[in-house]
Amino acid sequence: TSGGTAGEQQQQQQQAAESPLPPMLVAAAAAQPEGFPDDVQQLRLKRLIGVIRCLTCTGEYVEALAPYLSHQGVECCCVLLQAWQGAGVLLNEVLQMVCSLLAHRRFGELLVELGGVQLLLACPRTPHSSMGLSLALFGLASLPLAFERTCALPPPVPSQLVAAALSLLAASSDAARKNAALFFDSAVHYPVLLESFDAAEGLHRLLFPLGHVAQLLQAGHITELRAEKQVAYHASRALLQYVRAHFVLHMTSLQRRLRDAQGPPLAQQQPHKPLNTSAASVDELITALSTDPKLAEAFVRTRWPLLEQLSEQNLVPLILELVRAAPAEERYFSDICLYCLEVLQLITLSPLPRRAIYGSGSGPAPRSGSHPHSQQLRSGMAILLHAASTGNVTPFYGLADPEIIATALQVICNCVTAPPALAYLLPAPGSTASSAAAAAAADKPLEAHQTPQPGEPPSHSDAAAPPALELGPSAVQASRGWQSLGEALEASYAAARQAVRTSNGIRVLLMLLQVSMVLGWMGNTLLPSYDRTLCWQQPTLLQYTKATYRVSTVLWIGSTQYSSGCMEPQPAIVSKCVCPACARRT
Repeated sequence: TSGGTAGEQQQQQQQAAESPLPPMLVAAAAAQPEGFPDDVQQLRLKRLIGVIRCLTCTGEYVEALAPYLSHQGVECCCVLLQAWQGAGVLLNEVLQMVCSLLAHRRFGELLVELGGVQLLLACPRTPHSSMGLSLALFGLASLPLAFERTCALPPPVPSQLVAAALSLLAASSDAARKNAALFFDSAVHYPVLLESFDAAEGLHRLLFPLGHVAQLLQAGHITELRAEKQVAYHASRALLQYVRAHFVLHMTSLQRRLRDAQGPPLAQQQPHKPLNTSAASVDELITALSTDPKLAEAFVRTRWPLLEQLSEQNLVPLILELVRAAPAEERYFSDICLYCLEVLQLITLSPLPRRAIYGSGSGPAPRSGSHPHSQQLRSGMAILLHAASTGNVTPFYGLADPEIIATALQVICNCVTAPPALAYLLPAPGSTASSAAAAAAADKPLEAHQTPQPGEPPSHSDAAAPPALELGPSAVQASRGWQSLGEALEASYAAARQAVRTSNGIRVLLMLLQVSMVLGWMGNTLLPSYDRTLCWQQPTLLQYTKATYRVSTVLWIGSTQYSSGCMEPQPAIVSKCVCPACARRT
């Protein structure tokens, strides 16, 4: 027996000498729990946890990366991710160490190459590991090159990655849910993960934090929103990235189809490469919709599958409820409203979501005292007008948030006016078709423009409502009596303009013009020595200038018709910089 024991010890020493890992970690990974008394086993575990905590504390420093890699630190992490069996506390400490080291780009790349992603996905989702696992996934998604290699792994890995993040999005830990939402904010614009996200019905789970916050706001439970508002904030950012990714894919598909018919085809998007979902890229696509007639018509006629998913989840009513009930003094809710309005700005480029805005006239009864004008904000257009007014006050400006004003007015512009590229489709001003569309929209109450609920028979007044335009030109021409796509579009815009007038929108827009004039006076009085460039860089003045242009656009659309030659609005009041330098240059 002594000879056998000595032989085993000699064999373990030989394996430790041949292994590149530290001897303590090799012994910890190969140790059998039943071979030691309980006190010795606990002592070994505490010693190992102490060493891991030391590495966790120093892992974020740049100076610690080189010696850690020289001593096979990535291999140590992989061994420890396999040696945690039976000790949940050890798994938590190992995950914390991995999260600390993921601050380094090189460590993340090596971890993916050595199979560390598969080991992370094999970890159980327990209360001990949810926090560390969610933080590790978010840290991995924050490294672009390492995450590209993660998305390029064999097919089971991307779907398992999305499933793990979705399960953490419903964890009991607030920090785990916040990190999971941050992960989707950084990862949803990868096409391979976006496909897995849709296949797993991830949109429903992503909207759950927003719906929960909306219910708490409606019930008046403000004290319970301390942690929920942070999760909802990151979920709203992830939702915006999700819609942007689908918008970029849809626009790229349309541009590729048009390019294939006219010239050389565009290069295919690799599924593991991220999409460009920046604000500048999305603005370029929106500008292309406003200037390219073929692209704009193809966008209106082509079915967008995302809109069906959003309609099934009742996204537009949820966003309107959040904008209506959000407390004005909370910065988190101000940002949530901004991201939700940016989502509306993208989806209202298509006709179907616009019907849900100007036709949402019967929502749940607002709670008394929850909103300054809660009893009047029962329609979607009234909520947007209130968001564009002084309803969302922030402590930084003392006035309404200019970004929220500009975004809400852009949503209203999308509802009441067509882009210039679609001018040739609309009926001529004063024609019989234009007058009939305007009369049908003006004579019909707002309730007649609502989208029927599933299973509900269509009403008689709904027979003249603008048709859904996502089914192609033949369906548009044959549906509900409209002869052409232009007549259907003009009828939907006329209904939205009627909703603006019914919601007292003219007074709100004129009030915003007065606020812009006050800000112009402030710029002329307080900034007399500034150059034009410095004045234009003031964020508040810049956003209010954009908002003023959109206000004048809406007012111009409501008071006149398009000319036959030009679709560009000519507002009566154009906001400009009023400093002396700009006046001299002008």
